[in-house]
Amino acid sequence: SVYVPMRRRGRPEVAAGGVVAPRTRADRYTLYGGIVVFIVACAGFTFRKEREDTLAPGEATTLVDPYRREWTFTSQGVSDFPELNRAVEAVPLRATRDGAPVGFIVSERREYVDSRGLATFEPSIEPGIDYSLLQTTYVVLTNIAQDRVSLRIAFHPLMIWVWIGGIAIAIGGTMVLWPVRLVRRSEAQ
Repeated sequence: SVYVPMRRRGRPEVAAGGVVAPRTRADRYTLYGGIVVFIVACAGFTFRKEREDTLAPGEATTLVDPYRREWTFTSQGVSDFPELNRAVEAVPLRATRDGAPVGFIVSERREYVDSRGLATFEPSIEPGIDYSLLQTTYVVLTNIAQDRVSLRIAFHPLMIWVWIGGIAIAIGGTMVLWPVRLVRRSEAQ
């Protein structure tokens, strides 16, 4: 059978030995919708805010996010503890948004060790992340000096929508590029 593209909306074209089944519009709408969501979410990157602070245990810092909500981050001090294959230094921050508790956001510095307890790589930083549909909040540990910690706190609006738009583009693109099914003439009538 030979593939013949459709020329009229909703009407199947006749191909050699069969009829090309009509496509639905869902594939294009999924692709176009994903592109629109992705572009709008990427435009949200221009409104991101970021600040570095140094905190001692019990100290707090207050920031305003791109939606003009006031966030307060209170340091709970540095915790050192061993894990199965790494030594961890963690800094939990109690976060509140407009006075309402959000929970704890924890950033860690991890140093991976071998079976003898020797460091295998340079320490890696694990950011603390708070997800929501409107924005993603990142807390990154940049330095520890005695009991004081340096942190970078960042607000990224619409970050989850970048992922949702990208997934919709992938699904819609696959649907658009999927081959059209050929139906035998006897089945089409």
